[in-house]
Amino acid sequence: MIECFVQGKNTTPLKIFTAEAFQVWEEKQPVATREWLKSSGFTGKHKDVGIIPSSDGGIEAAVYIYEPSDLLEFGALPRNLPSGSYQLDEEIPEAGNLALGWALEAYRFDRFKGRKACEARIVWPQDSEEGRIAASIYWVRDLINRPANDLPPRELAAEAKVMAEGFGATMEIYKGEELLEKNFPAIYAVGQAGPTPHLIDISWGDPAHPKVTLVGKGVCFDTGGLDLKDAANMRLMKKDMGGAAIALGVGKLIMEEKLPIQLRIIIAAVENSVSSSSLRPGDIITTRKGLTVEVGNTDAEGRVVLSDSLTLAVEGKPDLIMDFATLTGAARVALGPDLPVIFSNAQNIAEGLSQSGAHVNDHVWQLPLWKGYNRYVKGKIADLCNDPGVSFAGAINAALFLEHFVEGIPWVHIDTIAYNPSAMPGRPEGGEATSLRCVYAYLKERFGS
Repeated sequence: MIECFVQGKNTTPLKIFTAEAFQVWEEKQPVATREWLKSSGFTGKHKDVGIIPSSDGGIEAAVYIYEPSDLLEFGALPRNLPSGSYQLDEEIPEAGNLALGWALEAYRFDRFKGRKACEARIVWPQDSEEGRIAASIYWVRDLINRPANDLPPRELAAEAKVMAEGFGATMEIYKGEELLEKNFPAIYAVGQAGPTPHLIDISWGDPAHPKVTLVGKGVCFDTGGLDLKDAANMRLMKKDMGGAAIALGVGKLIMEEKLPIQLRIIIAAVENSVSSSSLRPGDIITTRKGLTVEVGNTDAEGRVVLSDSLTLAVEGKPDLIMDFATLTGAARVALGPDLPVIFSNAQNIAEGLSQSGAHVNDHVWQLPLWKGYNRYVKGKIADLCNDPGVSFAGAINAALFLEHFVEGIPWVHIDTIAYNPSAMPGRPEGGEATSLRCVYAYLKERFGS
């Protein structure tokens, strides 16, 4: 439940202005009000918050100065207002953005400690598109923030099953040695050293509608395998299933909003662990597609897991495949934590995603599928190598590897961090559904009625 959304009673009016509109409003106010705001340090500039007292010592109204271009800036409001319930004094075009930004700031991951309710709350119906978007993002954040001992592959599969059953979707789960029987050898090869690996396959929607398949990397913890990560780089590897969480979150929204889409969600849930059955550098894996992969580095396991998942997606002949993965540090070096990298074999789709991301302030940035670097992806004694051992173009090389498994289908690969390293308005530190709002907006625009 999103506790920052409340019903309208005993509320304080919240007056939202642009800087220009505030000046017009201020001129019409009593001298006492103008002087009070001035003496309290309120300047009327962007992001200023002002409190107007009532004659009985309470709060008559709160004032906030905003810029229409920034949705998440409203996340600063609940941290800078006194406790209580607030209601918009009058409707503004950005009202939905305000509510969503407020809700995303109010999120707290309190699964393992005392629950702290929202102190400043806004009157807004929870059963609204903004409420449903916020709820999906909350769920994605919760999944990413849960530690690996609380969210192993079987538990990620259980979460997906609850969601699927809630919307009347069908679901297939293959686990353990069933993966070999059903021809998912790459998923099994990566996951066999840890807790039982799972393949999750969810289907929903009218077969007459366009078919969209979402694929998520679900590495519930990544030690790096025998090419072990150091302590600092391993510390947050519970988030390596962030791509799977985002794919599930987007799917949840599609089903809640009943978009006219034939939806499929494919998640490979594994742990990249260390044991006597771990992958070794130099091992050769035969994938579901039949391509062989030489293991250059056991810490480049995500693309190996995705190879079987993408092959399964292609077999369904969808109109669009979108995969989400916390795949490369190189993407973060290039663009930092705020901008997920996208690659696509269909330029119009990449451009559409970029436009949708800009519209909802959930930006993505395209990098090229530079064919010249395919020379780095080729294996020496196999068809492909999962790590070419070069120190440049890491995100591009990973995307080119994946492209071998989606030939002939429009496809987008989203390389995301799925995490906020530090807090910003509307984006608390921790797991994050980066690109969820962008992708949902794009799919709604393209396929929505």
